[in-house]
Amino acid sequence: MINVSWSLLFIQICAAVLAASAQKPASVSIPNTLPKTNSSIGFLDTRFLGLSIEFSSTVDFGGEPGQVNQFTAQCMSGLSRTTGLGLRLRIGGSTENHFTYHENQTTAINATWGSNPDQPSHVDIGPGYWTSLNQIGGGRIVLGLSGEDTTPQEQAGVAVAALSAVKHVEQIEVGNEVQGHYANVSAFVQDMHYYYNNITVALKAAGKSKLKASGWNGTTVFEAGDMCCDKTFFAAGLIGAGINNVTGDYRIGSISSHDYAGSACSGSIPIPLSTLMSHATNVKHIVGRDTGDIAAAQAAKIPWAQGETNSISCQGAAGTSDTFAASIWTLDWALILATRGAARVNFHSGTNYRYAPWQPILINTTEAHVRPNYAAMLAFQEFIGASGKASIAEIPVAGGDSLLAAYAVYESNVPARVVLIDTNIYNTSPSAAPASAFTNFTLTLPTGVTQAMGKRLTAPGADAFVGSWAGHTYQTDCSPATLPDVVETYAPSDGAVTVSVRHSEAVVISFK
Repeated sequence: MINVSWSLLFIQICAAVLAASAQKPASVSIPNTLPKTNSSIGFLDTRFLGLSIEFSSTVDFGGEPGQVNQFTAQCMSGLSRTTGLGLRLRIGGSTENHFTYHENQTTAINATWGSNPDQPSHVDIGPGYWTSLNQIGGGRIVLGLSGEDTTPQEQAGVAVAALSAVKHVEQIEVGNEVQGHYANVSAFVQDMHYYYNNITVALKAAGKSKLKASGWNGTTVFEAGDMCCDKTFFAAGLIGAGINNVTGDYRIGSISSHDYAGSACSGSIPIPLSTLMSHATNVKHIVGRDTGDIAAAQAAKIPWAQGETNSISCQGAAGTSDTFAASIWTLDWALILATRGAARVNFHSGTNYRYAPWQPILINTTEAHVRPNYAAMLAFQEFIGASGKASIAEIPVAGGDSLLAAYAVYESNVPARVVLIDTNIYNTSPSAAPASAFTNFTLTLPTGVTQAMGKRLTAPGADAFVGSWAGHTYQTDCSPATLPDVVETYAPSDGAVTVSVRHSEAVVISFK
């Protein structure tokens, strides 16, 4: 983390234009109690925001056995500082389907590389792999085990080895996006129950004492689905085919869907930064793709999770996924999902993936470093807080446009914080941003609020390769801030405050 002058400069600029006539004035009125429309279902999991780490990248993120990766340790600590809880991790991705476990292998991981420079075609892992995974420091683990390159018996043996060593295993997923191997969803569900039962029988035979590291309590919990591209394999289809019709001694803990805002896969058309950030575009995408499946999962009393996501699929796109536009997208995307009933979201990461919030090791001549979306994750964590009693609602923005967004956190049904996001595009300029590049939000405060204070998620522009949160710029590392957070104060007048938010910027406001 470095403290640089431009982040403070932008805050000063924002303060200077508070009274200016912005091009797009807008107003937000915070209800005194939680609205029923577009709000989270009950209290939001304090571990709602998590990471998904590519199976083959686990050792790079955690470090070789006995050699903790301190860069990752700092980043993980930063993301847990506000909530007080270790992040939920999902270990999986494409390479989850292509690994072999060797109990006598002395190295943690051996990789065989093919034509893809971002990930190996196959990995062989030994017991040290589980040590490296523990060193990442997740508070809960969704552990992916291969459903493609192993027999059910081999997979059950790997599950026993993993749960004998890996701490805090919450759920097991079987295979990553394997829908292409099945003629239909019914065949997939039948096969999954076969895998689930085999693993369950093996774990029960091993017993609680052998598996105590993982916290296994006698009932094996599986995350079902983990699909990306064929809607017949999404939650509604899985439930219709009987994924929750369990006859063995296991249960379905969640249904996972994978999704990205855009794609860098072969034949895909890159999306501009303005489209990536667009609140209107992302609401349309999530509502059209996911809300029906979320409702189906809720009706079946199964949590729905976005178990793998990020800005651009196929490991991200340079100049898009590593810009501040992706930071604004990260914050808004997570909040849209939270207000539509998702149980959690895991942002995918890999050693050299362009969208990973940090690169954990030296690659060629590029040192480990932090990307702008890390700052957005810090902002999200501060927004949801540590109470464990947070519910989130999207609040209408009047007088603005569809690229503005406002969300409020309610704790025990009392407004606690609000975040204002302007997803209009503003790129880096050598000159100060003009007044027309700001939105003046008139924020009508809840009854009884006497003070409002804000922290800003900002950068020189959407195209910048750095991100700043609360006056601290995270780029070279994730070390804790050595200076106090920059906190803006807003004096209420007639029950309202005015907050200026530049295009491609967000502000989290807390109340007293």
